[in-house]
Amino acid sequence: MKKKTKPLFAILSVSCIGIGGCLASSVKPRQITAPLAFEANAGSPAFLCRGDGFQATLLPERLVLRANVPEGPDVVVKFVGANALARGIASDPLPGRSNYLIGADPGRWRTNVLNYARVEFAAVYPGIAVTYYGSQRRLEHDFIVSPGADARRIRLALSGALPERISRNGDLLLNWQGREIRWPRPTVYQEIDGVRREIRGNYVRRGRNEVGFSIGSYDRSKPLVIDPVLTLSFSTYFGGSSYEWGAVALGPDGSPYLAGGTGSANFPTLNPEQAKLQGNNNVFIAKFSIDGSKLIYSTFIGGSGTDYGWAVAVDATGAVYVTGQTTSPDFPKINAFQTQFTANGQYTFVVKLDPTGSKLLYSSPFGGGGEVGWALAVDSAGNAYVAGGAISPDFPIVGGLPYKFVPNFLHGFVSKLAPAGDHLVFSTFLGGSGNDLPKGLALDTSGNTYIVGGTSSSDFPVKNPYQSTNNSQDPNEQQTAFVTKLDPTGANLVYSTFLGGSVTEIALGIALDAVGNAYVTGSTASGDFPTLNAYQPFKSGDLIQTNPS
Repeated sequence: MKKKTKPLFAILSVSCIGIGGCLASSVKPRQITAPLAFEANAGSPAFLCRGDGFQATLLPERLVLRANVPEGPDVVVKFVGANALARGIASDPLPGRSNYLIGADPGRWRTNVLNYARVEFAAVYPGIAVTYYGSQRRLEHDFIVSPGADARRIRLALSGALPERISRNGDLLLNWQGREIRWPRPTVYQEIDGVRREIRGNYVRRGRNEVGFSIGSYDRSKPLVIDPVLTLSFSTYFGGSSYEWGAVALGPDGSPYLAGGTGSANFPTLNPEQAKLQGNNNVFIAKFSIDGSKLIYSTFIGGSGTDYGWAVAVDATGAVYVTGQTTSPDFPKINAFQTQFTANGQYTFVVKLDPTGSKLLYSSPFGGGGEVGWALAVDSAGNAYVAGGAISPDFPIVGGLPYKFVPNFLHGFVSKLAPAGDHLVFSTFLGGSGNDLPKGLALDTSGNTYIVGGTSSSDFPVKNPYQSTNNSQDPNEQQTAFVTKLDPTGANLVYSTFLGGSVTEIALGIALDAVGNAYVTGSTASGDFPTLNAYQPFKSGDLIQTNPS
């Protein structure tokens, strides 16, 4: 077990308003949400959209952002010198419709308002268009610079959040209500012969509260895309005088939830289910307001031993689920399906906390005495899925994949708990004859479970693989990444593959798109890790990897 050293602290950094191109973002451990939708504002040239934590009004010459919190001014991004008569054109119709039945007069109601996935204002500047679209419920926009057009004409005047300086790495630092907001340097690129080529780009000051873009050398006979990342975010310390760490998830209204571990007796609690630290380390669960300025609730969960929380998920009602590991014989057991525990054993657990944060709906430690839960997700019916590692041959198995347990190795597991937490729907080992470490988990809307991690097993189960063998030649562990998809019963592989090169890898996170494509992230020390259409096709530097255990 790796001992956490003080003075660690938990940090939240969660977008409450976002614009721009995100190459990577945190995985929300909940079902895929509806796409961001745009609709025309009747009687005006504006378009409207609403996302997680924000509302936006799109006009030819400006963008108005409003956080879904009562405090704080709107942030207005004005396109200086832009064509206010540029026409917005919506495209990519969505199946949904909006209805506004406001007031007693049906003649003033608006019904069957069309929704779209994309809006473009052409010729905002000569030869320059602005395109708006959504990604993961975030608003993004690109400036499309036509061949021969002058990107230097683009100037952004800001109000509500004022620019203070540009950092050494090109980020724009702003002040919003006394808070420092960081807008990462813009992504600039061209598509040439089907290949995306990155162009150097930076923010530059153009005047009082105005910024523009400095663009490096590029092919002026081809279109240029400028993709600025404009976000309103918050960052806050949260913890006591000892040490903390945490994982984060977003609730249905965009509120951030934090769960992890703490050794601080003075850890801040509010409306707690458990008010005091027990033992030397407990799980904590906390909910913040959307803008991060208020703690809604905060509680300890644990017993007299050592309790760690490693993953958190939130369902559509605002109930919170946490998994991790515990050595506490008196860890809360509410509607628990397992009653027998070995003295001095370590068990995984899943706890469910009600939306107020003041009541445990269930708390189920389980295992054979040597387990840890690293990944967690919840489906729309309230079933909780946990993945982790076990060294116990008597880990509870319900249905599941064919498996031969090998002593003295860490074996991956995937378990599905019923909505009441009182029984396992399925529970299976996943791995081979080496060490298997599931680290990430995701669900699709058909009930399939996707698991990623690292394995040293040459006989890790594969099906329809992209890579059929463990190619690692690392003399210490021969660990490589894996990606596995289980069917809804947990008893059959849909696909399972190794993913790695000749040294070592581990996959740490996974996200899914609406059609079931899996996006995997992790770390590698292999110079021959497989790449395709790569932003960076080669490895530089050495791997520095610490795995929680």
